[in-house]
Amino acid sequence: MDRVDSVQKEPSKQARFLETPPLKFALMSFCTLGLYDLYWSYRNWTFVKHRKGSSLWPWARALFYPLWHYSLITELERELPLPNLSGKAYRLFLGIGLLFTTALWRLPDPYWLTSMLGFVFFLPALVPKVETVSRPVIASDRSSFRPANLAAYVIGSPLTAFVVLSSIGFFPSALVIEGDKLWLRDIDYLRQEQILGENEQIQLFYSEGLFSIAEGGQFVSKDYVTSYSLDSDTDETLINFAAYPDIERIETVWSDNVLDFTIVTIYLQDGAQFDLWLPTDEGGDRKFVEKMNENWKAGRVII
Repeated sequence: MDRVDSVQKEPSKQARFLETPPLKFALMSFCTLGLYDLYWSYRNWTFVKHRKGSSLWPWARALFYPLWHYSLITELERELPLPNLSGKAYRLFLGIGLLFTTALWRLPDPYWLTSMLGFVFFLPALVPKVETVSRPVIASDRSSFRPANLAAYVIGSPLTAFVVLSSIGFFPSALVIEGDKLWLRDIDYLRQEQILGENEQIQLFYSEGLFSIAEGGQFVSKDYVTSYSLDSDTDETLINFAAYPDIERIETVWSDNVLDFTIVTIYLQDGAQFDLWLPTDEGGDRKFVEKMNENWKAGRVII
């Protein structure tokens, strides 16, 4: 009995290959930030498990799908006639390409966004040559209007757009960033509100705002350390700043929890004080405090 004959006698209730149109796969991958890639891998590892009678764990291989992508598409090519996957070198290229692309998520903003292109390495394996494959072994996922798909489009699309826009700096970053990464419109806002001096250049900046830096933030420049916030009752911008020679001491309460903030208290020589709240992500709080202390020491030496 050849392979096609055995395929035709598979019970339809068994796990089946998940056939997905390339455009739908790309949209679902984007809208779910790559979770659909994991789901597709799980469904098709389950298919391979049933076809081979193997004891492999589909969920484990799906969870680490970039590492197992080459193995998966090789197994699928054996079980189904898949276009363009007959060459081992090409399958190896797809496997290494996905592994490399998904590893790019560790890059800083906005370069990590290139990791979202991993779906490209799935496309050659999405649709079998159905004219030579019995339909009972194929589960078509062609409809884009199932509840789960609609939920992904409606909920996932805005979330993905927010993540992308945040990464390119359109929305405030959740990290301490270099001043030259701020958009010109943000610099103009800070100057217009007299938060930033006309010739003052920001060295490091952090905003706790979700959609706009106008919601609040803090920054260090060569001459000042500044904190500002928006009064929710009066819509007035409250500004605290200190020239380094006017600072008496700086106290820092470090956070070792990524969910908490490091709190820095600036004590001025006239008795006033104000706080800075800094995120711990990627060591941003330490970088901010280090630069501030460096400026403070330099300012005191000059005076």
